[in-house]
Parts: sequence; structure tokens; C-alpha cells
Amino acid sequence: MKPALPLMALGLPALLAPPTASAGLVEQTRAFFIQPASSTQVGLVTEAVSGVVGATATRSFSGNFVATFVVDNQSLGVANFLFDEGEILTSGYTLELLATVQYAPPIGSAVTYIIREPHPDFPPAHFRLTPLTFNAADGALLPDGTLDNSQYFLFADRGSQVTGRTVSNAVIGSSIQPPVLVNYTISPALLPFRGTATPSIEEISSTIHQRTIRATLDIEFNEFEDKVLPGLTASLNLPVVETELGTVTAQTGTFAIPTDYADWAGDNGLDQPAPEDPNPAGIAYGILYALDLPADATSLPIGVANTPAGPVVTITLPDDGLRNALGVEYSPDLATPDWPDLPVVHFLDGADSLDRDATGEARFSFPAGDTGFLRFTTTLE
Repeated sequence: MKPALPLMALGLPALLAPPTASAGLVEQTRAFFIQPASSTQVGLVTEAVSGVVGATATRSFSGNFVATFVVDNQSLGVANFLFDEGEILTSGYTLELLATVQYAPPIGSAVTYIIREPHPDFPPAHFRLTPLTFNAADGALLPDGTLDNSQYFLFADRGSQVTGRTVSNAVIGSSIQPPVLVNYTISPALLPFRGTATPSIEEISSTIHQRTIRATLDIEFNEFEDKVLPGLTASLNLPVVETELGTVTAQTGTFAIPTDYADWAGDNGLDQPAPEDPNPAGIAYGILYALDLPADATSLPIGVANTPAGPVVTITLPDDGLRNALGVEYSPDLATPDWPDLPVVHFLDGADSLDRDATGEARFSFPAGDTGFLRFTTTLE
């Protein structure tokens, strides 16, 4: 759709109208569901006589949570993200490592077997991403668009797998070492969240008045943590590196948000007007929207001046920038039905002077000297 305003080259009076502020931010509270392919590879690595050895196992994820987030209805960028409630369930896994490990003297080389698995007496594992409200977590994102991990913690109250709710049995030679057991059933804890979480918005479809979208949160795990499995004596302590690699993806269902044009129309008391529909003064609503003017404006911030090089048309753009890009078309006389685009050479302030978000004044000259017509257009998609 291309609302347009014909403009005669000479003698057109113009009045400036004050710009209005852009809206654009929409708050949503939605349920996110963990996608079936979500899984990570957990690992255990240590130094053996033959070099570095390790073992891995797959951990799968399920569950759902609710989050409140703010999305820009033009760019679809996420401006804010907060977890409200819910939990992410994670399966148990069994991790087995068998190697001949070199210990400190007097132990020396010894065949070592380590098994890491959920304790059979514990209920199903889970973790919950929890904003630390007493640290004033406000959902702000880092400059790279990821969540600020310093404001999010794993709430472990039933022995969460992701926070170490595992039992590690180590057998060194013929000696069974004490199990390493972390039991958050007895002592609930808030532990740092290490995965990198990135929210994003995908557009499914759109109309002039609404965009149908889906929100996604990808949690990337690329974790390496040095630990020591204690032995019966200090000489049997075993340094290990715990790893976790993979992606957990949570998505909402599809939902609709108003477009920026719909917000502008609603703020002006209009009920879903077509952009090419004229207001009582005959100005297309799409043009008024692009210039961030009131819907009842009776004039546009356009002026014509005679210069030694010929007439020049100037349009004053909103202080907050054009809400939609404008185009300029030219006709030598009104009898010609075609209105081709004005050649870029006649954009006196550059080819991008009418791009969305452009501000200041944009000036235009005429291909045929002192006569002709210009009209400004805009296309809303």
C-alpha cells in the first residue's frame, strides 16, 4: 500500500506540525515450553597415565516456565526479559569413566573407575531460573542481547542435576572411595546460573495492523569447571573437570502484537484505518504516521523555495525520526499518468535522507527546471 501526497513545485504553502513520540514497546507474559530436541552432553575429564581421558553422557530437558518480556514491535528486538514461575526438568544420567590414573606418590598408577549417577532416593531432578529480586534484577539485557547471568540463579531445592545433585563413586585399585553427594533436599540453595541465555522473536506472519510472532529462549551450555573428588587420603584426591555442552530451547506458541502503525492509529482514536485512507483534510493516514503527525493534521511540514539553481522542496522530518521510510515520485505535468521515482541525483541530502529513523531536513530538486510535480509516498508492509 502506497499512500501519497501530490505536491506542486511552486507556490505551495506549508505549516510545521509538532512531532509526537513513538511508542513501539509491547510487554507480554507468556508460557515457554522446552522443545523435544533440547539436550546437553555432560562430561568428566581427568589426567591418566596415557594422557587426558574422559567420558560423556546425554542429559535431556523438558518442562515449562512463564516469563514477562518487552518486545519492540518494529524491530522485534527483545528489550527486557524476566522469569516469573515454572521449572525446567532434566533427566537423570549415568556417567562412567575407567582409566589408569597417575596419582601422587606413594600411590602412583592405579586403575580408577568413577560412576556419576542420580541417587535412587532423590525425586526427579529440576532447576528453576530465578531472578534474584533482592539484587534488584530488572530483566535488562546485556549489550550482546543475552541475559545478565549475574542476576539469575539456579534454585536447587530437590537435588538439581544441573547444580551437582549427583553421587560420584570412585574405585581406585581395589579401594572404594567415599561418595561425593550434594543433597539440596536438606539444604536448598541459590547457585550461579552458568549457561548463556538469549531471547529472540520470530515473525510468523503480519498485516498492516498486527504481527503474529513466536518468542524463543536459547540456553547455550559451554561449561568447564575444575573440581576435586576427595579420596580416603589426600594422596587419593582426584582433580577432574566437569563439562556440559549443548542447547536447551524454549518456545512460546504464536501470538499477535499490534504494529507500530496500529499503535499510532489507536493513540489517535482510529479503528484500524487503511494507510491510504485520507483524513478530513485529505492527507493519507500512512503519510501522517510516517511523519509522526496527529491524525487530524491539516498540513504537512513541507516547503518550497526558489534558489539560483531552481526550486527546492524541503520536508522537515520528526525529531524522533521517520516512523516509516518515505519515497519521492516526479511528474512533469499532471496530464501524465505515470509517476516515476525521483532520480537519486535530486536527493540533495543523500539517497538515505528519507530512510526510516531519518531526522532533520531533506531537500529535493526537480529534473525539469522550474516546472513539475513531486509527491511523497510511503509503503507499509
